[in-house]
Amino acid sequence: MKKRHLLFGIIVLLCIVGILYFAIPIIAHKWIVSESMDFQPETLISFDNKYVLHQLKYDEPTGTFASFAIDSRDTGERLFLCHEKYRTLDLKSISWEDGSYTVTVISGDVGTIYYCRVEGIWVKSDKTETNDSYN
Repeated sequence: MKKRHLLFGIIVLLCIVGILYFAIPIIAHKWIVSESMDFQPETLISFDNKYVLHQLKYDEPTGTFASFAIDSRDTGERLFLCHEKYRTLDLKSISWEDGSYTVTVISGDVGTIYYCRVEGIWVKSDKTETNDSYN
């Protein structure tokens, strides 16, 4: 009789451990995905109030993505629209680099991408060396 109770207890314990082993990662994944879908785009002004960086959100069947656009603050004219989309699941930030017109995208899956202003247009780069910050 004791062996049956012990065996039953072990089976119950293994079931609980198995459920937790599989359930916790699934619950965590669902929470992370729902958080990424709640991405709220922001509007950021450049250091000298010349440009406006608009974070953009795209809800697509494959997930939620973010990108950005840059407008002139004085005229409202669209100066740049980034055609790259970054998964909000991995996105850490899209923001102006301090004291420059460089936009920095930090993402867990693609790393850090820079969009540097070169001769009046923004160019995708992996470095900020080409930045003409004050023109």
